[in-house]
Amino acid sequence: MNAKDNFLKAIYFDEPEYIPRTNENVIVAFEFEGNFKMEDWTDRWGVEWKITRSDMVPFPKGNPLRDLDKLEQYTFPDPDDLEFTERHKRFLSSVDRGKHLIFGSLTYFMFERAWALMGMENFFKAIHTHPKEVKRLLHEIADFNIKVFERYLEIGVDGVTFSEDLGHQYGLMISPKKFREFFVP
Repeated sequence: MNAKDNFLKAIYFDEPEYIPRTNENVIVAFEFEGNFKMEDWTDRWGVEWKITRSDMVPFPKGNPLRDLDKLEQYTFPDPDDLEFTERHKRFLSSVDRGKHLIFGSLTYFMFERAWALMGMENFFKAIHTHPKEVKRLLHEIADFNIKVFERYLEIGVDGVTFSEDLGHQYGLMISPKKFREFFVP
């Protein structure tokens, strides 16, 4: 049994030979062009990202939706504009599917995307002052994410992965009650 087969047995609770480790290189992931870059740039959402430390990912420094009173005028990006390039096609065709699983990746999912659009302090305040608008914003982000995942599945990936930093060293960044209200379906 190879590492991929063992990994799948573990996922399906089907008595793997051993507990898989993350460094076995079973999963290879790719991301559509236009969703994340390791450089200073402005994404399709209008968020300006800046690298502030060489050992970290870019951080949102320009927030296009700082005020939810402007939510109606904000234009959400089209997930079909994310590019599936020839480079992606070559990469996918080079993967040995007998040994690897291919995952489509999405960086900045719901919570992170919302506060990147608004600025963290503005987002935290809006949860209390504009709950209806925050829920609408999160639904728009969710609709975008679902369409991205559907595109990945059309391409034939084995799974999807996303990043979402919901907490810090001591707990959630918002109360469990607010977390359930805004983020639990």
